[in-house]
Amino acid sequence: MKDKKLLILDFLLKHGTVHYDQIAEATGLSERTVGNYLNRLDADLSPYAVKLVRKRNVGVSLDGPADQKAHLLRSIHGQEGFTSQTAREHYLMIKLLLTNRPYTLSKLADDLFVSRRTIDNDFKSVKRVFRENHVTVQTSRTGIQVTASESRRRHMLAKLLRGYWGESLSVAKQKDGEVVQQIHLPAYLNHLVNPATTKAVMQSLAEFLKQSDLIFSDYALQSLAIHLIIACERPKKTAPAPVHPAPLLPETKQLLTLVTKHVHRTLDNADAQQINAHIAAILDRQVSDAPAASIEDQAAPVLRQQIAGWLTGISPDTRLLDDLSVHLSGALARISQGMTIPNPYTEEIKRNFPMAFDAAAQLSMAVAKHYHVTFNDDESGFLALHFESFFERQHAADRISTVVVCSSGVGTSRLLAQRLEERFREKLVITRTIGLADLMRQTIPETLIISTVPIQGMRQPVVIVNPLLLQHDIEKVAQQADRLRFGTDGDAFLSLLDPKLVLPNLPQTDQHAAMQAMIRQLTKNGVFEDETLPLKLAEDREKLATTAMRLVAIPHISPEMVQRPAIALGLAPEGIDWSGQKVKVVFFLALNAAAPGDQRRIYQVMNRMIDDRLFCEKLAQSPTPASALKTLSEYVHKGANGFE
Repeated sequence: MKDKKLLILDFLLKHGTVHYDQIAEATGLSERTVGNYLNRLDADLSPYAVKLVRKRNVGVSLDGPADQKAHLLRSIHGQEGFTSQTAREHYLMIKLLLTNRPYTLSKLADDLFVSRRTIDNDFKSVKRVFRENHVTVQTSRTGIQVTASESRRRHMLAKLLRGYWGESLSVAKQKDGEVVQQIHLPAYLNHLVNPATTKAVMQSLAEFLKQSDLIFSDYALQSLAIHLIIACERPKKTAPAPVHPAPLLPETKQLLTLVTKHVHRTLDNADAQQINAHIAAILDRQVSDAPAASIEDQAAPVLRQQIAGWLTGISPDTRLLDDLSVHLSGALARISQGMTIPNPYTEEIKRNFPMAFDAAAQLSMAVAKHYHVTFNDDESGFLALHFESFFERQHAADRISTVVVCSSGVGTSRLLAQRLEERFREKLVITRTIGLADLMRQTIPETLIISTVPIQGMRQPVVIVNPLLLQHDIEKVAQQADRLRFGTDGDAFLSLLDPKLVLPNLPQTDQHAAMQAMIRQLTKNGVFEDETLPLKLAEDREKLATTAMRLVAIPHISPEMVQRPAIALGLAPEGIDWSGQKVKVVFFLALNAAAPGDQRRIYQVMNRMIDDRLFCEKLAQSPTPASALKTLSEYVHKGANGFE
């Protein structure tokens, strides 16, 4: 269809029965031209089961089922519109929050091309969300409208609009060579939020970013842009200005001037104060280098305290608490409105960072229970990245003090030390470089010696390397460093296994029976105090995110339930249905702070097994506990020795 016909159809769909002169005025066409276009519309409408109706002295309209009209409208705008209940609910909330006048449910149903029954069901959920956010819904003969303070309206609007930001944000290079961020809300929101307003606000911000020295994170820019859009879209308010307004910052005045220039509207004092708060927060973060948070979410400090209480078992640092509180404050606002963000890397995160994902899953359970929301695997995956970063920081602090002994001259020794520092920055601290003569005369307090010549009789381990540090040398140094930091990969893992905790023939009826058998065995051997609560917690953990990966499942529970650390092994030669996956090897981890070595190394051993399908098949066929442990030990030690 040509553009003019699309304009006419769009007008008919949105306004019902109209007259030629109204269409002509809306489209800029003459009435005669409108008539010619209408004559050619019938053929275009046939695929949609919608007919064009023209009645003398009545007007022009489109006749057909509501769902077919909706299909036609989606085709015009090239998107899915309001096919989902969530999309319709968001439309209703934004529509009511942006206006102060009442709407009838029948009118809203017509706007969305759905039945009155559908809109009634949608509105039940809308009322619940409004109630949870302290927004009152009033019903009268003239329709429904919401009553709330201006700050509460804007708080909710910001949450709703933020859900569309990620899919609408783009970067474009301007004619002058500048690269700016742009936002385009979905087409079906264009008659709620004027696209011209959105464009003008982003132009104002783009110019402001070029002129000012402020550094915006994506989240800070998003928050500021959304509040500016709302300020420009909301009708003029009669509320008085703040009694004690804060002085406007120079940067705020600069931005407000640009908004007036592009939007052609001067924001009132209340709006100016809100924008001033945004700018002040950005300035504070720029000075302190603190992570960005949503300006409208004042619950972040409380959330931070709650997170600290939930994570006492891992002694979180300040950065982890800051990162998690900022992430969760936004995520909770989003999830409470039914908005989730797909995580394309969830499976990779679960596979490569199992300990971090488990920590994230445990936190997700605590947050979900407290705030009455539901976290899926994707949301836990985002949290896991913060935990992995924390774990990496913790291990970077455990670097090994190392002395380099080189007899090939100053230049060679410095080159070797430099290459070691570059290659092992997170594992080693090169304290000094000495020659053989100094080695004979001095006490060596360092933990590791790396030498270009053979040295015997030292209390510390010595790694002999080529002065040029070849690939084989790098592998030897890495292996020795890991042994000093964590012990041999499999030592801690094997020490937690016990023949009494190996079940060669797990009950193969279902996942519940298998976990119950393993927990019962762990309880008999003093790992748990009783089996009831551990079973419930393990099943709750599996409901949040399955621990099954390929042929292996790794169920586990919180450390505080563990009396002594241990690992139970269950084998199912024919396989068990584990949350939709067929597994044959089950490791039940019962770990606490008393577990030997570094728990990350335990996960690394199991990761090798997960990748080795043939080994898992072989292990699952073990007829006795002794044969299973022998197979495991041979595999673990083969992996460790194969590195040398």
